[in-house]
Amino acid sequence: MAPEKLTRRAFCAALGAGALALQSNLMAQSATRDLLLYVGTYTTGKSEGVYVYRMNPMTGALKRVGATGGVKNPSFLALAPDRKHLYAVSEVGEFGGKKAGAIAAYAINQKTGELTLMNQESSVGDGPCYVTVTRDGR
Repeated sequence: MAPEKLTRRAFCAALGAGALALQSNLMAQSATRDLLLYVGTYTTGKSEGVYVYRMNPMTGALKRVGATGGVKNPSFLALAPDRKHLYAVSEVGEFGGKKAGAIAAYAINQKTGELTLMNQESSVGDGPCYVTVTRDGR
């Protein structure tokens, strides 16, 4: 008995059905896992710095995990592609005794999502408001 010849149309239909099933499975798995949210703030008043929350994607409910202080006005955040580091601008006019803001680097605890301040470097300009990370993590 000769094996059946798979047509291009049948192959594309099978490939599409398989991709749809895989996507549906991945979406169902990710919908049941909490997402981590990082929120930068201005540290005037009672604000502590960068806040960490867990969000239930099914209900939208937020649960505060913690907050990390030690950096003034960590207002804009950027997550590294490896999801192991978070960067924040320190939107200030003076850093290290010079007219400059700063960029703070945090390590992300992979189990809890909590942040640990690693270091801060001058932005070489006061009041920075944006930071980005390239695809290769620089």
